[in-house]
Amino acid sequence: MTLKRTEWAERFIEKFASLPLVSEWVFRSPRRIDRGIEKEVCDLLVSLRGDALLLQMKCKEDPNSLTESKRISWVLKRTGEAANQMKGAIRSVKTTDLWCNHPRKGEVLFDRGDLTRIHGIVLVENWGDRVVLPSAFPLHHDGIAISYFSVNDFQNVINELRAFPDISEYLNSRRSLPEDTLRAIGGEEILFLYYLLHNHSFEGWTNFDDAEREAGRVSDRRAVVFAARTGQEGALLLERVADDLSGRTVDSSRDLPPDLIQGYVPPYQRIHYLCMKENICDLRLPARKLMGLKLSEAIGDLGANLSQDMKFSAAYVDYKPDFLYVLAAAKGFDRATLLKSGCYALWCGLAHYRKEEGLYIADRDGQGFEVVYLSGICEDPEVFDSPEARLAGEKMFGELKIYHC
Repeated sequence: MTLKRTEWAERFIEKFASLPLVSEWVFRSPRRIDRGIEKEVCDLLVSLRGDALLLQMKCKEDPNSLTESKRISWVLKRTGEAANQMKGAIRSVKTTDLWCNHPRKGEVLFDRGDLTRIHGIVLVENWGDRVVLPSAFPLHHDGIAISYFSVNDFQNVINELRAFPDISEYLNSRRSLPEDTLRAIGGEEILFLYYLLHNHSFEGWTNFDDAEREAGRVSDRRAVVFAARTGQEGALLLERVADDLSGRTVDSSRDLPPDLIQGYVPPYQRIHYLCMKENICDLRLPARKLMGLKLSEAIGDLGANLSQDMKFSAAYVDYKPDFLYVLAAAKGFDRATLLKSGCYALWCGLAHYRKEEGLYIADRDGQGFEVVYLSGICEDPEVFDSPEARLAGEKMFGELKIYHC
C-alpha cells in the first residue's frame, strides 16, 4: 500500500524513536472515545513508568512546492494547528482513558491518571531557516509544558541523547530559556551545542543571537557533538539487548530443565520481559554507555583459543540504589547452564551488595543474550542473610571491582 508522505513520516518517526527508546514504550496514534466516536489523541506517545511525551506532527506532502515566503506561512499555520491539537491531547490524557494497538504488545490501555508527568511536543517540518512564532502560541496548557521543534531537530535530539531520562532532562532544562527562544521552529543546533558546551545546562543563556555568535566561534561544531558521543557503542549494545528481548518467542524456554521453566512467564504475557526492558530503558545515557562498554570488554576478554570461559562485572547507579546489574560474557556454555549461572550470580550479588533487585545480562557465544531478573529474596532473611549467601557473595564478588555509573 502506498502511503501519503505525511503518514509515512509518522511511521518513520515511530520506527526511529523505537531504536533508542525501545519499541515497547513508543505508541503511534493512541485513541479515545468521544460521544461514541473513536478519535486520535496525538500522533505519537512515548511513555515510560508514567512519564510521557505527547508528539503532534505536521509534514508537507510536497515540500519542494513552496517558495521561501510560502514556507514560512505554511510553518506558522501548521504550527498553530498542531498547538491547538496538542491542547486537546493534553485534555484527553488528563480526563479520559486511552488505548493503542501496539505491534508488539497488542492492545495497550492507559487509564485516566496513568500518565502523570507529561510534556507536549509540537513537531513541524521546516526545511529552511529558523521560524520565530508569535507570542500567542502557547508554551503550556493546563499546567503541561508545550515545546516546539522542527521534525528533523527532534530526531537529532533523540539520536544524540537516546535515553528517555536524558531527553526529559533536556526538555526540562530547555524550559528555563526565554519565551522568545522557545517559540521557534528550527535552530535547535544552536541550543543543543550550547547545552553541550555548558555541561548539559543552559546556565548563562541570554538570547538566541548571542548563543549563535558563541557557536560561530567554535571551530568544529561536529567535534563537540562527536565528543559527547564517546562510548555510544556501549549504549547501542544495551539497546541491542533490549531489542533481542522483544524478539523472544513462545518457545524460548524450550529444551530448558523444569526448574528453569518454572521461572519463565510466557512471552505473550510479557510481564518479566517488560520489567527487564524497563530496567535497561530507565538508565541514563552515561550508565548505558559504561555498562555496554563493560559488557563489550567482557566479550572481548574471552580467550579466542579457549573452548569454555566466562567473564563478568557488576555495576549500579545512584538513582537506583537498590538495583544491581551483573554483566557477563560466556563461551562454550549451553543456555541452561548460563541461565543457572545468572540466577546464582544475582543471588550472590544481591546478598553481597545488599540490593533488592538485579538484572543479569550475558552474551552467549556471540549468538544472542540471556537475561535474568531477580527480586524479592531480601524479603526472606533466611535466604538473604544466610551465612551461605554471604559466603558465596564474598567469594564471587569480594575481589571484583564494582562499577559506579
